[in-house]
Order: sequence, then C-alpha cells, then structure tokens
Amino acid sequence: MDRYYDTSDLKAQRGNEIKLVLTTYADGSMVPSWRKYLGLINPDEKLVGGGVNLGIDDRYDALQGPGVVVTNRGGLAKVIDAPLTKKQAMDSSFWKVAFRHQNNVPKEFAIPQLHEEAISYIFSEYHQRFAPKEDIDKIKLMGIYFCSVQDNIAELRAWCICRLGGRSDAVGRNDLVYGSGRLLGIASETPGAPGRRKNKIK
Repeated sequence: MDRYYDTSDLKAQRGNEIKLVLTTYADGSMVPSWRKYLGLINPDEKLVGGGVNLGIDDRYDALQGPGVVVTNRGGLAKVIDAPLTKKQAMDSSFWKVAFRHQNNVPKEFAIPQLHEEAISYIFSEYHQRFAPKEDIDKIKLMGIYFCSVQDNIAELRAWCICRLGGRSDAVGRNDLVYGSGRLLGIASETPGAPGRRKNKIK
C-alpha cells in the first residue's frame, strides 16, 4: 500500500493494439504458456526503447490464448494518462481485467468481488489518509498510463502499481531497468540480482 510494486501481469503493445497478459490463475498458480514471456525480462535480453523486443521470432503474434485480453487504448477506459474518479475507475475495462472481474476474464482467472472491494478500499483509504476534507466522489486516483509505440514496433513491459500516496496509478511505460520497472531478485544467482544487470537498451 505504501510502496510501489511491479506485478507479474504483462503489457504487450504494437502500435495502438494492446494485449493484457494475466500470467496467473485465480488460485495464484502460473499459466504455463506465459512463463517464457516472464522469462524474457532478464539481464541478457536486449531492450528496445526500454521494453523487451517482441518483434522477433513471432513473439508478439504468438502471444494469444488463456489470460490474454486484446484491446486498444480507447478500449481500456474513457480517460487515459490521467487520474480517474471512483466511478471512472469502477467502469474502466482495464481495472476490471486487472482485478479479475468475472464478466471480463475467463472463469479460471476470475476472483469475484475483488474489483469492487479493491477500488472502494483504495479510494476510502486515500480519502482518510491524504484528503479527509475532499469529497470522495471528486478525488481522482488509479490513472492508467502507457507509452506510445510505433506500428512497426512490438514490445513487452511489466505493470507497475504505484503506492497509495502516488495515487495507485497503473503504469505500463516504465523501462525495465533498476530505477523503475524492476522485478525483485531474492538470491545472488537470480538473473536480476545486483551486479548482474547488463544494460542493453538500443
């Protein structure tokens, strides 16, 4: 809540088309097909503009199947790259997918009530801690932020969810480097552990 986190969910993008990739089932187990895409986030992978290059070996086109929701910027929310009111966040297709709404994801990914409970909690907690004098219906949080990707470029990034004090934004444009867009290394042999990163951004 008071820290930002990189999630295991992924964002693949080519031009205006966006693929939201849910890498775990509702029970927390990993979808086997997407393990290799998580594995592309490693120190030896050459980055294009800060993201993993999906334009080789049919990586982007092969990214289809259970847990992949294909959409575009306009299909994710009426407001993009700006914070949302609670109603806008509730109505956002992105947050319905991210919070596994049963009407927006296959049943093996769905977590009933999580969507409404999570958004209500975030707005209530922010209101109480950071803006007690504001009308909760006028508070704006949980913006959805993307980078611009050319039609001939296909890339992969992780979703970063900002801390509550940072308005709990969902950011899918962070470079996959130490400063942001980072994944946690828990042992010295972990690919992302300190001292192992080779900066190969083109």
